[in-house]
Amino acid sequence: MIIFDSKTLGFYDSELKSAYEKAGSWPEDGIEIDSDTHLKYLSGKAGYKLGANKKGEPTWVKVQVSQEDKKADIEAEIKQRSSEVLDRINVLQYAEDLNMSTKEEKESLLNLKKYIVELHRVVNQEAYPDKINWPEIPKT
Repeated sequence: MIIFDSKTLGFYDSELKSAYEKAGSWPEDGIEIDSDTHLKYLSGKAGYKLGANKKGEPTWVKVQVSQEDKKADIEAEIKQRSSEVLDRINVLQYAEDLNMSTKEEKESLLNLKKYIVELHRVVNQEAYPDKINWPEIPKT
């Protein structure tokens, strides 16, 4: 049996009750929950944190993210997306610099460079940082 405590937002295995009591950490007002509920709240949910409702049951509570955190997340995403294509750009640029690139490679290089520029301009979008329209990675 699993016990959920709304004060600590913790889950406690009743088979270990004596150990919890020795440590002084057994919840006095915990409620019994089933294993499916326990697993549901162990797995996490993006944009939410564990909380308790008025009945003391586990529930998801929406996490409020600051504008600064949103901006930092977007900057990290820009860096990640950039790094995914920069190696391709470098190889294609070498081929171009050495006059070895094919017509398709020249086109691909141009499209990837445009993508990088568009990617770094997402911070200029009207709804930034609340809503971002991410550019699509070129297929070529």
